[in-house]
Amino acid sequence: MIAKQDTDLLEASETLYMLNADYIVRKQCEARDDYYRLHNTIRKEFNELLSENQVLHSEKRLLHSQLENLNTQIQEKDLLIAQLKSQLSEDR
Repeated sequence: MIAKQDTDLLEASETLYMLNADYIVRKQCEARDDYYRLHNTIRKEFNELLSENQVLHSEKRLLHSQLENLNTQIQEKDLLIAQLKSQLSEDR
């Protein structure tokens, strides 16, 4: 109310308002930049982890396949050992 009557005070209050408005807009822009920077960092890390997960999953499938092959070989060897033991006991 006093500022409306005093032009110097009115001008000073308008200047403060404009300075604060610029500050608020600047802070909003900084917040938006921070958000996009964080979002892009998270997306990049997520994609890297997703890629790493796919590689590890492929390695797991390969190791599982190798394990199955080894188990098959063991079963074949066990069968051969059983046959040889049977032949050995028949020869005695």
